Amino acid sequence: YYWRVKAKDLVSDGDWSVAFNFRTKLAPAQLIYPENNEEDLPTGITFQWKPIQEAREHYIQISRFEDFSIDIFNGVTDTDSTHFFDFLEYRTTYYWRVYAINDDATSDNSETRKFTTGLQGVLLSRPAEGEIALPYIVNLEWEQFEDATEYEIQISENRNMNPLFETNTIQGTNPMYETKA
Repeated sequence: YYWRVKAKDLVSDGDWSVAFNFRTKLAPAQLIYPENNEEDLPTGITFQWKPIQEAREHYIQISRFEDFSIDIFNGVTDTDSTHFFDFLEYRTTYYWRVYAINDDATSDNSETRKFTTGLQGVLLSRPAEGEIALPYIVNLEWEQFEDATEYEIQISENRNMNPLFETNTIQGTNPMYETKA
């Protein structure tokens, strides 16, 4: 930008000053997703923010440390407003932020947001996928999940689980459920 000033009084205008120039930083990115303090997120996330129009490249930083002393990722993003990252660990807290650069300037970092990933999915054991000729009463079994205090079970006649034939929550750590098919 260039700027100059001239003085005025009630009678006349003065001369314009010499023009000076200055450069501004790029505006910081505005983060969209994940929200701050969001919990139980999957380990593969598409991070989103509003793009900075003047930016040539956007960078994303992801860390387990709020001060970003050790990044698990610090690099150029997939697009100007998103980045997919699927190397996160289960039950872990992370911090993320975005900054942008162009030929003349670098933006300040965006706000820092915190999020936590959720539990790993349960591995089903019995009956096996596609098993046929089962008795009328079926015992459903799965691998016990460390630290689980309850399991929620849904049974449906189709893979998209709609409509549900049966739904139940089992308290405790026993990885087994009996149902009438």
